Amino acid sequence: MRYNGIVQLRLTNMRSHKALSLSLNSPLIVLYGLNGAGKTNILEALSLLGGTRGLRRAKIGDLCCRGNDPLAPWAVAAKLMIDDHVYTLSTGLEPDFFLAQKEKRIAKWEGETVSIADLGCRMGVVWLTPELDSLFRDRPSHRRAFLDKWVAILDPSHTTRLNRYEQAMSERSRLLKHHSYQRHATWLAGLEEIMAQESVAIYAARLHVIESLNTQIQSVHTAFPKGIISLSGELTPLFDTTAALVIEDTLRDLLCESRGADALSGRTGHGAHKCDLEVLYLPKNIPVSYCSTGEQKTMLLSMTLAFAMMVKRSFMGVPLLLLDEVVAHLDEERRCGLFETLETLGVQAWMTGTEKIFFHGIDDRCQFLHVNSLMSEECSA
Repeated sequence: MRYNGIVQLRLTNMRSHKALSLSLNSPLIVLYGLNGAGKTNILEALSLLGGTRGLRRAKIGDLCCRGNDPLAPWAVAAKLMIDDHVYTLSTGLEPDFFLAQKEKRIAKWEGETVSIADLGCRMGVVWLTPELDSLFRDRPSHRRAFLDKWVAILDPSHTTRLNRYEQAMSERSRLLKHHSYQRHATWLAGLEEIMAQESVAIYAARLHVIESLNTQIQSVHTAFPKGIISLSGELTPLFDTTAALVIEDTLRDLLCESRGADALSGRTGHGAHKCDLEVLYLPKNIPVSYCSTGEQKTMLLSMTLAFAMMVKRSFMGVPLLLLDEVVAHLDEERRCGLFETLETLGVQAWMTGTEKIFFHGIDDRCQFLHVNSLMSEECSA
């Protein structure tokens, strides 16, 4: 079967896998085995190939194989099929990190060293893990981070905007802690200018992805519920009627006027961090946060599948979809609906589960790989 995706994956000293080699021949991959066998560790390795910190956002030094030689760095290497051409890419801990006394992650494409961000331009990785099940009950900051991760997949410069904004906000907060902060009015004004500019760019990027995601959700029929996604926040209504430069001026004035209040509270009261991702659950016409845990999970899966469709349509590289333990809590109708959607999606999808029985219905259309904690070299099919 012709498809774009990973055709070979090698892990070295990565988490629970001292040495693991997988040969792939399908757009649908199922990793099955007992809890603790290392299935999620394989998905984490794949997520690192997308130029991110991975689905666990772990420190690079914590990814080394437990109980192995402490001087042995971890590495993830893959062969990637794109339109019948095979490319090599890899990422891992700098081999000489111990001598350099500094942990540094490196990346390579076709044997040449590239930036970590460059990997993200070649492979867009979307994932859904059990840790995200509480997303709609969690803090707004977690929902913003979730949304920003998706925005950055389609627009890698979004990460740079977020970093510039957070650095300026942190520096402004540091200055406001001093009783004599009024003496630094020019410095504060410069920081607030950066915050206003980056806030508008961040808001605009978030709103663009949300608009596209809503269109995608409403236009495609799947077995999963539909919803309407929105972004709350004081700046959101302005984008419908107000020019970007005017919004920047408005926010800059708000930041200037709130210096005293922010100095007293120790927090920044205005900006790109003061918003929240909200979802209306259309089957009941209520906020998804009011829904049952099962309804929230299916809504999140619906959003993830819709976003994967967006990535497939607009991404210049190769999209991967990682679904960790996603089928265990789905009824038979929803499981069949998920498999049907994945088959038509056109991306390489990796799923995990404890037993093969959960994937009944696609037995002859996917590649099953049995993962066990004692494996060393070749994963068994």
